[in-house]
Amino acid sequence: MPEDKERDMEGTITRESMAARLQRYLPGRGFLPVNLHAEGMILYYHADGDTAVLTWVIEDSALAGLDADRYKSQYETIRSMFASKGYTTVHSLTLFLTSDIGKARGIGADTAFWIVDESYGRLILYENQPEEYMGLRGMIEQNLHFGADIRNEDGMQKTGIRVEKAAAKPTTPRRGLYRYESLSDHAGSRVRKMAYLFTVILMVANCVVYLFQLRYNVGMVEAGANYWIRIKEDAQYYRLFTSMFLHGSLDHIVGNMMTLFFVGMILEERVGHWRYLVIYFVSGILASVTSCFYHMKIGEYVYSIGASGAIFGILGAQVFMTVATRDRRDSSVLVRIGIFGAYMLYQAFRSGDNIDNAAHLGGFVAGTLIAFLFWECEKLNVWRRRRARM
Repeated sequence: MPEDKERDMEGTITRESMAARLQRYLPGRGFLPVNLHAEGMILYYHADGDTAVLTWVIEDSALAGLDADRYKSQYETIRSMFASKGYTTVHSLTLFLTSDIGKARGIGADTAFWIVDESYGRLILYENQPEEYMGLRGMIEQNLHFGADIRNEDGMQKTGIRVEKAAAKPTTPRRGLYRYESLSDHAGSRVRKMAYLFTVILMVANCVVYLFQLRYNVGMVEAGANYWIRIKEDAQYYRLFTSMFLHGSLDHIVGNMMTLFFVGMILEERVGHWRYLVIYFVSGILASVTSCFYHMKIGEYVYSIGASGAIFGILGAQVFMTVATRDRRDSSVLVRIGIFGAYMLYQAFRSGDNIDNAAHLGGFVAGTLIAFLFWECEKLNVWRRRRARM
C-alpha cells in the first residue's frame, strides 16, 4: 500500500502522522478547524443547513491530561456551543490517536468514538460504534502504517464488520427533521439502545392488557371498547383511548404487534420518541373518532377494538416522509411498508365484516396529516433560525 512520505532536514524519509493526514483530509472534505487552545487537540466541523457534523481529534499528549469527567464536560460544552448557534442536529465523532487503548475506551464511553493506534497500525471499532463517518474510515484504513485492518484491543482481527478496501465517498446528512439515517451512524451506544424505546413499551403494554383480558374474561364493552352509543349518551370519551389496547384474539394482537414493531421502530428512530408518541396516540384517537362517526351515520350498533388505527397512522406518517424526503435509501423502507401493508390488507379480507376500515382510513389520514404538520413546522423553524443568524 503506497504511503505519503516526507523528508526531514537531513533527508531521512519519515512517516507522516495521522494527525497531519487528517489536517489535510478534513478541510478537503469541507470541514473547518476550530482551535480549542489545547495541545494535541483540535475540532473540525462541517455545517449543512441546520445540521453540524463534528470530528474531535485527541492525540496522546492531550489524552494524558484527560479523565472521564473532564472529557464529558468538554464534549457537552462543544455540542452545546453548536446548538446555541441554531444547529438543531449535532453529530459528533471523537478520534483518539493513541496507544493507550484502555484509557481512551474508558473516557469515551457513552459517546461515539474511534481509536486509531498508529504504533500497532490498527483502527479499533467497538460493536456499538458507527461503522462509517463522512468517509473517514476508508481514509484511516488506507493510511495506517502496518496495514488497513480492524482489530480489537487485544490485537485480534475484529469479526462481524466488513473491511473497506477503499475510502467511502463523503456523505452529507440530509437537511431538516426527516432525514433517513440510522442512529448508529452518528450516535453513541446509549442513544442507540434507546432508539426503539417507546415501540417496545407500547408492544409490552398491549400484550399485558391482552393477558389481563384472558385472565379475567371481561366483556369488550365493559373493558373499554370504542362504542359510539356509550360515548354519545354517557360521555364515556375515555373509550377513544382505551379501545386502542384491546384485542379480540391471538391472531389479532400478533398481527398488530408485528406491524407495530417493524414499521414503528423505523418511525421512532427517524423522528424521535416524543413525535412518535404524538403520531401514535393522536392517530389512534382520531381513528376511533372516525369509526364512531361512521357507524353512527350508518346506524350500526357495533364496537371496535385494536391498535390498528394507531398503526395505520404510523404507516401514513412513514409514507409521507418517504415521499417528502425523496431519499434513494428509503427504498428498503418502502419494501417493508409494502409487505406489512399487504399483510394488513390480507387480514382485512380474511376477517371480512369484522374489520373496522373506517378506523384504518381515519388513522392513516391522521398520521399523514400529523407528519405533514411536523414537516412544515420544522421548515418554519429552520427559516426563523436562518433569519436570526443573518
